[in-house]
Amino acid sequence: MNKTELIRAISDSTDISQKNTAAVIETMQDIIKTTVSDGDKVSITGFASFEKKRIPTKSGVSKLGGTEKKWSTPEKDVIKVSLSKTYSNIE
Repeated sequence: MNKTELIRAISDSTDISQKNTAAVIETMQDIIKTTVSDGDKVSITGFASFEKKRIPTKSGVSKLGGTEKKWSTPEKDVIKVSLSKTYSNIE
């Protein structure tokens, strides 16, 4: 299911138009991104939690092709998503 299909399914299950459903989903995404970017955790009970996680710089040596080549990735912040235990046992 993609975002458009999710919006349609929510709209069909409620008395909310697809336009208003889309606006709610977009606003929720913006609020989660802004809140997590500011360093705060967002927890939606029964669904998921979102928090900022720092990925440290990584470096190494690749030996593919018979030659050694050094590589590295810069330090960066990512959003870590943890699903609720509700989703841990889907049958």
